[in-house]
Amino acid sequence: MRLLFWCLLGAYLIAVLAQRAFPSQDGPVHLYYADVVNHLMAGDRSYGAYFGIKHWVPPYAFHYYALIALTRFLRPLQAEKALVCAYTICFCLAFRYLLRGVAAARESGAADAWSLLAFPFVHNRTLYLGFYNFSFGVAASLFLAGYWLRHSGELTVRRIAVVLLLVLALAMTHPVALAVALLAMGAHVALVALAALAEYRAAGGTW
Repeated sequence: MRLLFWCLLGAYLIAVLAQRAFPSQDGPVHLYYADVVNHLMAGDRSYGAYFGIKHWVPPYAFHYYALIALTRFLRPLQAEKALVCAYTICFCLAFRYLLRGVAAARESGAADAWSLLAFPFVHNRTLYLGFYNFSFGVAASLFLAGYWLRHSGELTVRRIAVVLLLVLALAMTHPVALAVALLAMGAHVALVALAALAEYRAAGGTW
């Protein structure tokens, strides 16, 4: 199953790279705005009469910064394909990481088999619409949920810092993905607290 996972991931990446351009609805607009932001950051006044940067770390900014970085050494259409490949890798690995963080799946060895379910969902409608921030937000929320399941019982300063960095990354992608991740973490905390309370009462404890 593990080999099949990596073979499928490779096939998806080849399918993206084999195209002249990734057929997304909003992709050309994203490339244009990335070029605008890049010129504004460089101090070029070509777009200064029409655009301005108000905040450096706003929501929905992640994919613009990613495209700016990629266009340093790739042509725009290639940069978009590289971005889609990065999302594909992040989503599939985050999905697998989350499943391997679930104790029951990890102990039964079922995580590798269940991780194959990532592939029917990775290239979805929102990706082809060009909602790259949302797509990366979903991948980041899966990773954050997996990290929280693994380490929430033994939080250290380093692990708290990692959680905060992941929350910051989510804040730069999409608010819905951030809200879902925080809701999942809150639900996990509540369930753990209820389980501890039930165990306490079963042991004869009282309020």
